[in-house]
Amino acid sequence: MDDSLSELSEVIVSSPSACSAAEPVPVHTPQQSRQRRRPQTQSQKLDKYLLLLRDDRWNLSDLVEALVVSKKKKEKSTFMRHLHQKKKVLDELINYNKDNVRDCLTGGPTQLMKEVELLASTSYFGTWKLDRVASFSDLDMPAILDLVERRAPRLLSFLRELMGAPSSSRVEPVGRYIIVLAIICFSRHREKCNNLPTLLGLHLHSHGTKRRLIELLNHLGVSISYSGVNAAVKAISEMAKGDIARAGSAEDSITAYDNFEQTMGIKEQRIGDNSVFNSVTTGKVIQGRDIPHGGLRQDMVNPEAELSILDIVLAPGNSTSGIQAEISKFLIFESIATTFPDAICSVYTRHGVPRPQMPQVEVLPLSKQGRSVHSSLGPIPFDESSNAGNISVLQNIFRQQYRLGDDAFAERLFLIYGDQKTVQRLRTVKTRREDAISSYDSFKWLLPIPALFHLKMNYLKMIITAHYGTEDGVTDQSSLRHSKEFWNRRKVRPGGDSQEGIESQIRQQDPKSLHRLIDFLRLKFIDTPPHQCTDREFRNHILFLQHAETYLLLKYAIKHADIGLISHAVDRCCIYFHGSKQHKYAYEMLYFKRLTSTPAAAGPLRRAILANSLINLRGRPDSWFETDRLVELHNGKMKDILRTRHTSSITLDYLFEYCSLNSSFLTDLRRQVEQTFGVHVNSKHSTKSSQYDVTTLAAELRKCSMKFHPGRSTANEAPDLNTLGLNRLSEAIRRFNAQGCDTDLATTAEEETDPEDSIDNFYQFNEDAVSD
Repeated sequence: MDDSLSELSEVIVSSPSACSAAEPVPVHTPQQSRQRRRPQTQSQKLDKYLLLLRDDRWNLSDLVEALVVSKKKKEKSTFMRHLHQKKKVLDELINYNKDNVRDCLTGGPTQLMKEVELLASTSYFGTWKLDRVASFSDLDMPAILDLVERRAPRLLSFLRELMGAPSSSRVEPVGRYIIVLAIICFSRHREKCNNLPTLLGLHLHSHGTKRRLIELLNHLGVSISYSGVNAAVKAISEMAKGDIARAGSAEDSITAYDNFEQTMGIKEQRIGDNSVFNSVTTGKVIQGRDIPHGGLRQDMVNPEAELSILDIVLAPGNSTSGIQAEISKFLIFESIATTFPDAICSVYTRHGVPRPQMPQVEVLPLSKQGRSVHSSLGPIPFDESSNAGNISVLQNIFRQQYRLGDDAFAERLFLIYGDQKTVQRLRTVKTRREDAISSYDSFKWLLPIPALFHLKMNYLKMIITAHYGTEDGVTDQSSLRHSKEFWNRRKVRPGGDSQEGIESQIRQQDPKSLHRLIDFLRLKFIDTPPHQCTDREFRNHILFLQHAETYLLLKYAIKHADIGLISHAVDRCCIYFHGSKQHKYAYEMLYFKRLTSTPAAAGPLRRAILANSLINLRGRPDSWFETDRLVELHNGKMKDILRTRHTSSITLDYLFEYCSLNSSFLTDLRRQVEQTFGVHVNSKHSTKSSQYDVTTLAAELRKCSMKFHPGRSTANEAPDLNTLGLNRLSEAIRRFNAQGCDTDLATTAEEETDPEDSIDNFYQFNEDAVSD
């Protein structure tokens, strides 16, 4: 029977009536058999071989199975070839039962549905749950892909075939696989499989996406509805209240707050419906660092310790030798390298010598988690510009949001960072309540700390005030007013040596000669006593460089978290602010110096004050910034939300109840979602090169102003802040030790207008530029 498989297979495959009924077989006589046979039809041939099959007790099904699984390769190959090459035969087989063929080829819709249900039962594609929303453990792309490969291998293979296999130059679009699978799961189970659509909806909400776009993406299956997003935001806000209570009651908690002012415009054109000015308070609770076990204690503060003038005059920051000389050399070198980066790089690369570095005194190491942990406080509907307002702010934060009882204030000490106004108010209420019986009402548990961002901004204001000049002296080239007017001119061209000529001269130097030049500039401009200069205009240049050096030092020390260098800058600020008219920050510098350099605070407390003045959101050694600036960033973000979502229903209460509380969560979610799906947006602020501005102004000053002319006078004589400050320092320290923060000083400070309000309104930046 096996010998006739080949011939029989061709007959069966080519016959269109393979399953038809058998016809009678004609009987031939011997005479007829000697004659030529008439050709038989396909049907007759099939009937003939069917009779043979019956004789051997076979049926057609057995024959087909024998042909497919036959060990005779020739017959099997012939059968399979004819079966697949003849389109008419293949179409008949497929059309006979399409569902069975599809099931065999793809595993079937039933199998695919089972895989979708398996994905729906996972945490990533399943239900969004509030109790695990803050962990972001699901947003791990390799883990998600591994999960899909295990739970839905056929479905993933199907998607890969449709989207095309990745080439060597193209990465596999895993994110697209995930979003397609999420849409499928969300379309089948809108309530059960809403985890990823909810996270994407919250991500869009955090960017200020309008309602219309969120609703469109909801109809496409990418996001949940706008009302669902709002419900999730409110749920997260409620959860955040418990998180704030836990963070605030921790022994390493740090608090910072500042004022938030906003004018709410009219909603409708009606009589009596006018714009409303709101002045409230925003704050942050931060996980502190370098806090001793058990937290800071009130006995770490010694209120009897006094500040001596020698603590300031003989401080390392007010010396012109030793480490301070190395600081001056580095700042001069960095100024040259910033203006001519290519030339400086060529000099040190050619000679294989490392570039000069800023000396390190006491650099903070990065924490284990790298990034600083912080949370935004909830609504604080009180104005902190008054003493009574600060009392209400403290009650709201520590009693209502931190949920602390009386026992928590008996021995613990809480650090509170703020601007000069906040610190002054807190010292005032602390002094007036020191005889209170209750441990909370006495306010002995709080220690206000002047924050560094407002210090840095007010130092800049001091430099501008001292060197800006008057309208009568606009032609004085040693004033900032002249530089401003010079840069405002059109088509300013550098005179004398061109920029290329200066770069060429620098390239010809070797590192040793360059260092000698830097040391010469330090001795001539930084270490020269200004009162010895008989050229008053040249003296202004010397004073400006000396005053600007302290600002550059403070800026560098903050960015690189060198609390030792911060102390150096504070030493100089104690003198300079007393030489200026900014008496409030002169007092704050004495207060800060007393806490960080004298026995007024124990060693662990002194380090905790300096260490927690800084915060790091990027986890890099050069990405530190001031703690109070974090609050300013938060204020700027809240104002952005008001601008992008301003409607009649968006009020300040709604803003701080449902936007402020979850801002930290949404920031982390935004970063994690973008990282999961491979989205990288460089949010780093691109700094415009100052090379052209510096070289053009330098060429102008070289003509006359920077040349020494004995006896030359000037219309704008800058104050020598160092000399004036030293003359006033002794009396200021005596008054500081004698009265500290008494009632008269506090009352006077309350009545004066504080210039920091304008600084707060101006310096509110984008948080992404600092955290990404």
